[in-house]
Amino acid sequence: MKTPLRLLGAAACTLALAGCAALPPAPRAELAPTGTWRVAVNYGNVVLGKRAASGEMEGVMVDLARAAAQRAGLPLELRVFASPSQAFESLARGEVDATFLAYEASRAEKVDYTTPYAQLQASYLVPAGSPLASVTEADRGGVRIAATTNAGYELYLRRALKAATLVSTPADVDVVAMVLQGRAEVAAGLRQAMLQEVRKRPGVRLLEGDFMLIDHAMAVPKGRDAARKWLSEFVEDAKKTGFMADALRRHGSEGARAAPLQP
Repeated sequence: MKTPLRLLGAAACTLALAGCAALPPAPRAELAPTGTWRVAVNYGNVVLGKRAASGEMEGVMVDLARAAAQRAGLPLELRVFASPSQAFESLARGEVDATFLAYEASRAEKVDYTTPYAQLQASYLVPAGSPLASVTEADRGGVRIAATTNAGYELYLRRALKAATLVSTPADVDVVAMVLQGRAEVAAGLRQAMLQEVRKRPGVRLLEGDFMLIDHAMAVPKGRDAARKWLSEFVEDAKKTGFMADALRRHGSEGARAAPLQP
């Protein structure tokens, strides 16, 4: 569900890219056809965005949206969704001008991605007594892997699993509880989220290694090539100046790192 909108003027944005390089003039008419840059953020990915105690959104994606709006000289309107898939659907319908998504080939058929700004690790959680030791051992017959439907890692597992059974669940279903209740042998999720579960729940552990490294990028509606190109240059500058790495550290985004610079 979409939460009430909050309008943020560019003048109110206090975040800046220290030592930033000069970007070409922003294609503001293509970035924000309505005159306001409408950006979808979500709190379903706790590594990159979450609700503060005040109820406001905070996190890496919010910092990037505010900084990009400031660089473009545009007022910013954040639209908040509960999950990445809801944000993606809003962008695909043309209701917003940009969002933040894990790169996924099936999504790229409906939206256009910038270069990646961050890479996230996806891991497996199991009961403490599980015979499985590493992520490479999980893809075997008789193993049920629970994952949130339409999460970037769930979309990947649909293609990648050879022998294990993928149990896709709605966003409001607790996949760790499924493991503890014996309804699945493995829970899939972002490493940071899985680490939090291990620290607060007895009787579970992470498997050794990660089953995928997820590229996260900004995305725009199909056909807005100038907007995509300018945002890609903004993303590369954010990585080059250290803004991206600083944002990840500031928000405690464990299990994430700034994506490598693109040639």
